[in-house]
Amino acid sequence: MPSEETPDTAYTYLQAKYASRAQWDMSMGLQAVDGLEVSSYLQELAEENISGACDFQRIAVLLEEQRQRYAQKSHEADIVASRIAEIIASQAFSFRPSAFLSLHRFLFLDVFPFAGKVRECNIAKKEPVLAGTSVVYAHWTEIHDNLEYDFEHEAKKSYAQDAVVTCQRIASFARNIWQTHPFLEGNTRTVAVFLTKYLQTKGFNVKYAIFAENARFFRNALVRACYADYTHGIAEESSHLEKFFANALFGSEHPLRTRDLICYPLFAKDDPAAIFRETPRKA
Repeated sequence: MPSEETPDTAYTYLQAKYASRAQWDMSMGLQAVDGLEVSSYLQELAEENISGACDFQRIAVLLEEQRQRYAQKSHEADIVASRIAEIIASQAFSFRPSAFLSLHRFLFLDVFPFAGKVRECNIAKKEPVLAGTSVVYAHWTEIHDNLEYDFEHEAKKSYAQDAVVTCQRIASFARNIWQTHPFLEGNTRTVAVFLTKYLQTKGFNVKYAIFAENARFFRNALVRACYADYTHGIAEESSHLEKFFANALFGSEHPLRTRDLICYPLFAKDDPAAIFRETPRKA
């Protein structure tokens, strides 16, 4: 708390604490896209950071010491969550494909050996909402060209539109860069953080709680926005992703339910509820 408290300084201090807590909640909640959970230790460090008792550099040192002492499954989630919180709290941002790659490198340095490196192979990932079918991702030789095209096209868009058009446009950009899937792992978290920073530069007040509480929905909505199988009567469906952004940007209250994203025609067995029991593949 400021040493010389006035009503204004007290209000500003509480505002900053509230924003910091919301940022931390998003950072920790996003780990759910890969079925990860942060440790109680990181939660304690987050509280110290929120109160101003521990900065991000100190948290990085403490997490590294923890990693060297103990082999814990939560290390990836702890490290990445703390870095996401640091990025969101910062004011810096550049809207370029190179900045997108750099963000991945920052988030996953010493977590993945390929942090910040574009994949050099083609991939497929079994998706529970697609009954184990994969989205068709970009050929690895086209990744750089795809990103350049999507960023150039996005830079020409205007967001001086109504909420519906805005959500359609940002959903389109999110879907395109996610389906390119530049990295072997960590794509969804990188896209979520990059979009948050980008939208803030456009003046949007991003509601961090929507990401924090609906991380797996966000990923599954991206899956549905990218997948089509017309032999089964399934077309790309972006409406769920648009509802997600309507909630995150405009305070809408659309229900965000995983069951609404299931491609029922793909399930040979009458057990689509199985997707709730599966751990998601890293995205």
